[in-house]
Amino acid sequence: MMLPVPADLLLFLAIGVSVVSVVTAGIGYLYARFTRGRSDERASRGTNVLTLGPAVLVGAVVGIVVRNAGVDGATALEAILVGLFTAVAGGLAAGAVSAATITGIATARPTLPGVDDIATVRRRYARYLAGVVFVVLLFVPAIELATRDAAGTAAIVAVIGGCFWAGGPLLRSLTAATREPTDDERDRLEAVRKATEIEARAVRVIDDSDSRVSVELLGAPGARTLFVSTGALAGLDDETLTAMLIARREQANQYERLASVAVLVATVVPLSAWLGGDLPAAAGLGVTTAVVLGGFALVRRLRYRADDHAADAFGADALANAFERAYETAGFELEGDGSRRWLSTTPSIAARIERLRETETVTETDSSERSG
Repeated sequence: MMLPVPADLLLFLAIGVSVVSVVTAGIGYLYARFTRGRSDERASRGTNVLTLGPAVLVGAVVGIVVRNAGVDGATALEAILVGLFTAVAGGLAAGAVSAATITGIATARPTLPGVDDIATVRRRYARYLAGVVFVVLLFVPAIELATRDAAGTAAIVAVIGGCFWAGGPLLRSLTAATREPTDDERDRLEAVRKATEIEARAVRVIDDSDSRVSVELLGAPGARTLFVSTGALAGLDDETLTAMLIARREQANQYERLASVAVLVATVVPLSAWLGGDLPAAAGLGVTTAVVLGGFALVRRLRYRADDHAADAFGADALANAFERAYETAGFELEGDGSRRWLSTTPSIAARIERLRETETVTETDSSERSG
């Protein structure tokens, strides 16, 4: 069967992706070397940005090139074939670049939390990026129809973001190796789940390295799935695991992920108008920047609000202690970090713990004054 795109173009793209992978591996190595003095949390955030950014960009470029060079679909079958081939090519390119980048970072800084085995972390990033880019590129036909103006672009971003939010369990299963819990794991997780009153349609275990501590509650209400990594099951006691589940429950109740989607949609409107020439450059840049900074601040506030609700259920000091144990189990060195995270949707764990400690102190002071 004839390929939907020329074979020589595929060879050219393969060579190009290989060259970019070598370059990003070198950049990743240098980044890790020059950031050894940074705290583990800041280094991990930078690692994610550096690994995800170039991979997504390369995947998108490869997808666009393949689609533009594809056979014009005279039949519905040919159109579907071109679309599927585009998604596969873009996904593979993104996976290759992300694997190369994280390999460079992990080689230079093998003590980075979650990097106990380079092959495992490389496979994790490659699978995640390949899966995400593959799914996004499947939406390309709809994107082409909708992105003729700012409103259409915002609408398609909202649809894709909503699908990612509601389909979080499916996407996680696609981008990570998951399995059913064993009988012992099921009994333990069921007891903890009942204690935290979490409503989950299913429970899955992320089969990953023992140093990666992850607890996630994904999906829309009524269809949520609880994901717990093998590292969390092996390294966290029941009290700490309970605290982490309560925190995730409250974050889900605050619709943090959906709020992040809303911020992205709100950002797309002025950005599209600016790039499309409907807004002057200065106004477009100013409005886009204001929306991004304001939206990120709002989502960070939701995380603090979720911590407050979790503290009401578990105790502020106990929750702070649980966060410390969880992050130490994951290999993070908790250090004070007073820098503002303007371009992050989550505050630092050090700031969250400090805030919980202050909340506990204020509560104890108020109780003493009332009793006095």
